[in-house]
Amino acid sequence: MHEIIGWCILALAIGIDLFSLFLNLRCNCKGTGQSGIPGISWFMYIMSIMIMRHPNVLINIRNIVGLTIFHACCHYFIPLVHLKILNYKKCSSQDKSVPPNTNEHL
Repeated sequence: MHEIIGWCILALAIGIDLFSLFLNLRCNCKGTGQSGIPGISWFMYIMSIMIMRHPNVLINIRNIVGLTIFHACCHYFIPLVHLKILNYKKCSSQDKSVPPNTNEHL
């Protein structure tokens, strides 16, 4: 029974992280909007791992590290890379629209 509850909490936490990623990417595109939900899902990951306790401590540590990396990617790394790509595209499109300087004789 504990394992089923742990898997349900884990699925809910992954859903929250993916929804938060969607909110962050949409905020990047629009420039304004709701930000993600950064802390709740990580605590749910820890709670699900504590509920589904494995006898081997190294497996528990591996699970915590893996879920923390996934959490960091959803909340920080993917939105940051997306924002950098959007800014790069915005800057490169503005450079093409500016005509070359024709005041060379000054």
